[in-house]
Amino acid sequence: MSTLFFSGCNVIVTTSQLLSGLSRAVQKRIAHFCSHLFIDEAHHAEAKTWRNFRENFEDKLVLQFTATPFREDGQKLDGKFIYIYSLKAAQEENYFKPIRFHPISEFNSKTGDIEIAKAALKALDEDRTGRHIVMARVDSKARAEEIFKLYQELGKGRHEAIVIHSGMRASTIRIEKQKLFDGDAKIVVCVDMLGEGFDLPELKIAAFHDIRKSLSVTLQLAGRFTRSRPDLGDALFITNIALIEVRDELQQLYSRDPDWNELLPALSGAAIEDEVATQKFFKGFARFLDQVPLKDLRPAASMVVYRTDCGKWKPENFRKGFRRRSSRDKLFHTINRDENTLVVLAATEDTVRWSDVESIRETNWELLIAIWDSTLELLYIHGSGINGEYREFAKAICGKEVKLIVAPEVFRSFDGVKRLVMNNVGLEEHLGRQVRYTGRMGSDVEAKIGQDARRTAKRAVLAGTGYQDGARVTVGAAKRGRVWSTLRLRIDSFSQ
Repeated sequence: MSTLFFSGCNVIVTTSQLLSGLSRAVQKRIAHFCSHLFIDEAHHAEAKTWRNFRENFEDKLVLQFTATPFREDGQKLDGKFIYIYSLKAAQEENYFKPIRFHPISEFNSKTGDIEIAKAALKALDEDRTGRHIVMARVDSKARAEEIFKLYQELGKGRHEAIVIHSGMRASTIRIEKQKLFDGDAKIVVCVDMLGEGFDLPELKIAAFHDIRKSLSVTLQLAGRFTRSRPDLGDALFITNIALIEVRDELQQLYSRDPDWNELLPALSGAAIEDEVATQKFFKGFARFLDQVPLKDLRPAASMVVYRTDCGKWKPENFRKGFRRRSSRDKLFHTINRDENTLVVLAATEDTVRWSDVESIRETNWELLIAIWDSTLELLYIHGSGINGEYREFAKAICGKEVKLIVAPEVFRSFDGVKRLVMNNVGLEEHLGRQVRYTGRMGSDVEAKIGQDARRTAKRAVLAGTGYQDGARVTVGAAKRGRVWSTLRLRIDSFSQ
């Protein structure tokens, strides 16, 4: 039946929700009859349903379209960038209307909601086109009902409000949405921006009672309100800037007097440039394990650093750094020669601690990343294990004349960190031949260290938080050479 149906089709239009209800066999039949796969809103294409379906098109042409080729979870989109149409170009060519920003500054959240609603209702009253619609965005169903009642109360007799969220029946949602299309309702309170791909150019007033904290969602939200049509005015964004907690890249958008028409294209362009650079970085590697995509690895931000004197490194010699390797052990590697980056995945077998039976063994996986800075002649090594300094590994790829950077130089990693507050301080005090180690952990522990200890003790471990280039950072360093931060990074971030 499926063969008969699909063989008679020139174009098949579907959604991920419909595909998820089809068997793998039917999905394969669809792919068999299709020469191309076009995916809109491709930032969702890494979701399991789309990914499984796309695998059926490995020998076909797949084109993906998205305004935001980056995801909140940091996952990379598969595929090659072949065309980029910038948000700035869309503005200059009048596909997008300008954005006006109306900030409210209220430290009481309830008062802030009232002021946002009043500003939105005033904008409706002053709308000369008579067509504009308010979307009041919140972050939960409970908040949606609360804010809906607020608009009902404040807009009574002037503008009808509706509420839409996932707790409502599908039939009820369709009826409420139709009120918007017919112009009967001028205010919609919602949680998820009315769903993916919702098209209503009359949405021109955005009342943000709760803020979405990521750039990708902010850009998608902006796109809902800036669509150009001759009979409609400019977009207006309203929010309470006094109680905002957003990611660093959005701080400027929600400042006292921002120009969204300048900032949003700049943020979008920078994010897309970063994605293009990331894609180029990963394509520079030789083939690796298909089951372990490099772009999906998130190692902890920690490393040791070696001074080298080799003139040219030899990453292909890394196996010499695994001297105790047995026939059971496996080493997988890939090299990006343009970026001087080596990635090694080591699988080593060992006996278990709870038994002497030789046949009972466990496999330990360790990720190693080596980056050689040819200008500074420094070798940076990250290891996911706890083996420490990786001296033999460093000698294998950069020669015998390698020197681990340890205390006191290792503590230079705190250079440039402003307003540094220590939350972990380890000190060593020499009492004759004995060495006493004292560790302090907590908020601002440095202030609690006495003058005697400051004069006589040596730094063993330092870790804290501060600001670098205006962004909040965490930094730690130990006297034996390890430097770390409380982050998990993509491999390309290690080379930056």
